[in-house]
Amino acid sequence: MRERFAGFLHVEHYKYHILVFLIALFIALTFAHPQIFVNDEWITANQLAQIHSGHQVLVNEGKFGVLLDGTVTTYMKAKNNLLGYSIFLPLISLPAYWVVDWLGNQFVYGVLILWTLIPFCIGILLKYSMNDPRTFGNWKISSILFISSFLLFFINLYYYIPFPVSGKNAFPEALAIVFTDNLFYALLAVLIYCILLEIFRDKRYSLFGTFVCLSGSSYLVWSSSMKDHMLVALLYGALLVSVVYYFKRHDRWFFPVSCIIIGLIAWARPELALPTFIGTVAFYSFTYGSIISRPNRLKDFIFIICAPLFVLIGALPFFINNYFITGNPLLPTWAIWPIQNSLSSASDIAASSGSLASGSIIPVEKIIQIFISEISINPATFFNDLYGILLNPQNGSIGVFTITPLFLIALFLIPIIMLTENHPFSQQEKFLLFSMGLFSFLVFAAYIIQIPGLNSSMGVAPDIRYLSPAYLSLNIFGLIIFKKIPELSNNPGTLLKLLLPSWVIMIPLLLVFNANYYPNPGKYWPATFYPLDTIASLMIYFLISLFLLLHVSGVFFKQQNPCWELVIILAILSIPFIWQVITSVNICVYGRGLGGFTFWIPIVRKLCYLRF
Repeated sequence: MRERFAGFLHVEHYKYHILVFLIALFIALTFAHPQIFVNDEWITANQLAQIHSGHQVLVNEGKFGVLLDGTVTTYMKAKNNLLGYSIFLPLISLPAYWVVDWLGNQFVYGVLILWTLIPFCIGILLKYSMNDPRTFGNWKISSILFISSFLLFFINLYYYIPFPVSGKNAFPEALAIVFTDNLFYALLAVLIYCILLEIFRDKRYSLFGTFVCLSGSSYLVWSSSMKDHMLVALLYGALLVSVVYYFKRHDRWFFPVSCIIIGLIAWARPELALPTFIGTVAFYSFTYGSIISRPNRLKDFIFIICAPLFVLIGALPFFINNYFITGNPLLPTWAIWPIQNSLSSASDIAASSGSLASGSIIPVEKIIQIFISEISINPATFFNDLYGILLNPQNGSIGVFTITPLFLIALFLIPIIMLTENHPFSQQEKFLLFSMGLFSFLVFAAYIIQIPGLNSSMGVAPDIRYLSPAYLSLNIFGLIIFKKIPELSNNPGTLLKLLLPSWVIMIPLLLVFNANYYPNPGKYWPATFYPLDTIASLMIYFLISLFLLLHVSGVFFKQQNPCWELVIILAILSIPFIWQVITSVNICVYGRGLGGFTFWIPIVRKLCYLRF
């Protein structure tokens, strides 16, 4: 019966992929609150509103970024009231907007139905396609999920209120974009699972690693935002999938696939695409001979030369977007804004040509000038700034290595492993570590010229968000090293069973503590993050020090403490996810001054506002 039902649904081969997608989507929807937190999001919201209305996407028509009396806000004045972002995210959010149109004020009811059905579907998957484990005595997990789905639906129905999608206080654009970002979050989880399954060939460890990667990031925070960080992370995840598949499957066609993905990254973030493209082409060119064994060297040479040209296919929307906004396919859309020491203002360009999209071509010198104007690196403070963004940012954000603690632990474990093992790393492990390190470095290289701003700018919060694509490769690097500690990693099922309940227990307790004792930031919104980021960072550093002390004593002095090491490592891996949830709640409570809605799951909203 079980095999026939699974075969009928064609899920037997992809059952774990589906499980990961459903769990990640459930998490994203649970803590989602479609709102405008930073004023940058006005631009994306305006773009989507104007695309949906069939209007132009160059000049702000006034739905967002305009005061009640019709005055343009200071932020939009600084941008000459022009919409200089890529239309990638607004355009891909358009189908969700059509669903909002269809369901109207009851769109959130549709989200509630979806949220309710997810645990029900997980229960069906466990019951008919997996070994449905028992818990709490004779109760199976599937039975608990079925009953919970039923009860939660009626509790949510009691507290349900519709969100308006038309009128003065309506933000349908926020609903559409945040719902799209929630789907991106779930899709990214599946990509992470695919990468880890290809690397480790261990379903349980890959499941554990997937949740470690989701925990050691800020992706949950940005899945409730109208910024493009989730979109960029998803594209970068797809790039890493192609790289890992190229190595493990010895398939050269993942080279052009990688280049197409980089072209799409250029549409979302051109500054990230350029160093990524250079590094990726160099990576494939230097490793091609050792990965792909072909007798015909001429064919291989032609293939290596032609494969990078596939980036033009992926970048075609980027060129079209640029042309219609700036008049030059090579000039990024944000070049229409005033740039210090460069183009005086976009209105000057528009005045000289009648329209930026009228076909005027800006000289190559101007393009170079724009990129040079972005350079803010200061050699005198470079290493202080680097230390800041990695471990202790001056702007009060959480550092890159802090939010990816497994990578930080891995850096200390590498010399210990090399000292204690005769053959510490296989050739495959060395290649994968090099690959993850390289693609992490490429993200840093993209923003290295802006490192002072990343360290000190109050707008870069609650994490160093521009470097968030690197979280994924850093976590995978850490998981490869963690696998070398068999006393901890040999039972990933136990790790997972302990990790998920620790989230369920700790998050409500810490949210209650947060509601009662967290200082109200008032009108100074950067203070929303500073206390939480500081406490989380100190806890992670303390626990990492304690873990390394226990591990070193066990390795060199034979004083084994595997139970304590396990408890501490689970605490370390749990803190970043708990940080994400509390940060998301704080943003919802303290940061909705620019518009938007609260949590769209009624029971979450009710529990939150019982305490705040």
